[in-house]
Amino acid sequence: MGNVVNRKPPAGNPSFGVFHVLLSVNTPDYPSSQWIVNPLALSSLIGNGTSSNPQVPKKYWINDPDGGNVLREMTTQEKDVVDAAELGPLKQERKALLTQNTSSYLDGRYPSDTQLQILNLRHTATVAQQAAIGEYLDWYRSVFQGLDAALSAIDLATTSAQVSAVVFDPSTFTPSDPLFELQQATTVVVPPP
Repeated sequence: MGNVVNRKPPAGNPSFGVFHVLLSVNTPDYPSSQWIVNPLALSSLIGNGTSSNPQVPKKYWINDPDGGNVLREMTTQEKDVVDAAELGPLKQERKALLTQNTSSYLDGRYPSDTQLQILNLRHTATVAQQAAIGEYLDWYRSVFQGLDAALSAIDLATTSAQVSAVVFDPSTFTPSDPLFELQQATTVVVPPP
């Protein structure tokens, strides 16, 4: 009886996968071409965790590419390669979520037909109307400046935790929303949010 871990090719190989740990098995049932039998350092990788939730995450495990029984934790440089590969899609997903939330918020405050009415009115508006429209455009711009700052923070993030920590709540701009002034100064009808 012993422990086995499936072999997996080094990072960068298209068949790069996750290690599967089987404890207390009949080792002759597991061919050494596909399994590492009683791998060295397994206990240090599992640590105080379990085989399914080890102390060192399995994505940071690497086996001896020469087919030996050595299983080890990746170096910092090897971990950085793994993290970088995961970070790109995570960043794109987070940016898309924040952008969609902002668009939904703005569409809820000012439906697209209302936005067009405001922009069309700019050319024929009185001075008072121009001022209200200007406040609206400044407010709208400030929302997108806030979103741009959040998207830039995501671009600068170097870890998944930093990406997940970036938040942008466009409703924090609601107190400065010139909705009431715009309705008073123009004929634009803005439905209640």
